[in-house]
Amino acid sequence: MDGAHLEFIKLAIAYTLLGAFIFTVAVTCLSLIGIVRFADTKQQKRLFTALIVQLVVVGVGFFTQLLTFDPKDAASAALQTAQRESGRVYIQVAGERSREIGDQVRDVASKIGFVTPGIETVSAASVPENNEIRYFFPEQAANAKRLAKSLSNQKVGNFDLKYLPGFQGRAPNDVLEVWLAKLKKVGLGEPCKAMKDCLSLSCYPGPGDSGNFCNESRTNCAFPRARGFMYRTVKEYEGKDYQCYRPSTGKARWKIVY
Repeated sequence: MDGAHLEFIKLAIAYTLLGAFIFTVAVTCLSLIGIVRFADTKQQKRLFTALIVQLVVVGVGFFTQLLTFDPKDAASAALQTAQRESGRVYIQVAGERSREIGDQVRDVASKIGFVTPGIETVSAASVPENNEIRYFFPEQAANAKRLAKSLSNQKVGNFDLKYLPGFQGRAPNDVLEVWLAKLKKVGLGEPCKAMKDCLSLSCYPGPGDSGNFCNESRTNCAFPRARGFMYRTVKEYEGKDYQCYRPSTGKARWKIVY
């Protein structure tokens, strides 16, 4: 029996006995002051007997250290057991933009029981065209699929599974590798975070709370699924009219036209 299961058994026994002990003490005390009355006086004697038995069991339990437990130890033991069964995940990325996604991968993998030692930055030439989870032994397939499913469910991205048996002599049998594809530059009207994300090298705010979008460098305001627009242009977005304008400071943006 592993440490996690033993800690949970101790926890269950201790809380069960504690609940029974509190109930017995409460009823016994209430019967002594007459709030609880028994139709048969033998019932009160049985209750006293049960209380004595519980005191003996608790005393023996603590004396033999069977009931000494710490809830934190139980949780820690369970986590360590899950991590031993799941193994380790190493994450390879190319560039800072991919590192943001690598942090998300690491967070998801940790939450489902994997040990995640860190994120390694590799050359752009070495990363695959698509995101991959690489495993090296047949018995790792289930864990690789579980990780891929969790990453997809958490909207981190889709990951291809790649079995590489040729590395069995060099790779441990508890290691998975996550390789993130190099993020491609996006086109006009597509969401972006920075200028370098766009093929046009121009990333500006869209209307309302829509976020930033790539636009042609010769235009002033970005717009979803559009090349961009010049100052004073009015466009409708989600039932409201917006005008492209130049603020006193900062980037060109849209404002609501009333």
